[in-house]
Amino acid sequence: MHKPRAIALLTGLLFLGAVAALSEAQLPPNESPKTSKEPKDEPAKVKPTLPKGWSKLGLTDAQKQELYKTRARFQEQIQRLQEQLEALKAEEKTELEKILTPGQKARLKEVLEGDKVKEPKDPQE
Repeated sequence: MHKPRAIALLTGLLFLGAVAALSEAQLPPNESPKTSKEPKDEPAKVKPTLPKGWSKLGLTDAQKQELYKTRARFQEQIQRLQEQLEALKAEEKTELEKILTPGQKARLKEVLEGDKVKEPKDPQE
């Protein structure tokens, strides 16, 4: 099966992200990496926000801007990883369904559709 491959892929991607974050964290405060792929003069896709509790730290405007840029850069990486994870889940589902007989596949479809139709029972009944 492909489960060990998926785990290895995700572990590798997380490791690379951590290495990139650590290498950039070691730069002097006013220096940015030369290979930065930050969009220039492009509209932001997501409203910049601070992590929970950070608004109470008395951050300067420069710190806030640096935080926003960092969050945007990581959000792009996170989005790519989420897309890879979804593709991996779809591949896993396909592989799992190959194991089933046609009758089992049909029954699984009925079971899953039945779960979608079921409404939660009212606990007061």
